Amino acid sequence: MLDRENEPAVTLFLGTGTQWRSVALSTMERAAIVRTGIDYAGAEAAARGLGIAWNVELVAGLRVMEDETIRIESAARAREWAKGSARRR
Repeated sequence: MLDRENEPAVTLFLGTGTQWRSVALSTMERAAIVRTGIDYAGAEAAARGLGIAWNVELVAGLRVMEDETIRIESAARAREWAKGSARRR
């Protein structure tokens, strides 16, 4: 269940799917597109489009979800790349 006070930040987070900044990483054996963070100018525009007030609390909530997403994706990528290294041995 979503706390009412978190609803604007969660709604905005879900609405910023196209506002992530990314980089491509590659080696001779693998490649990945890595999300580095949300483009906050784009997120602010998305908030306006969704009718959500842009304020300090909203940005704080968005950053929590952004940080957690990056952490989870990084851990998943490390596990996947470790599997690939183990297969080549």
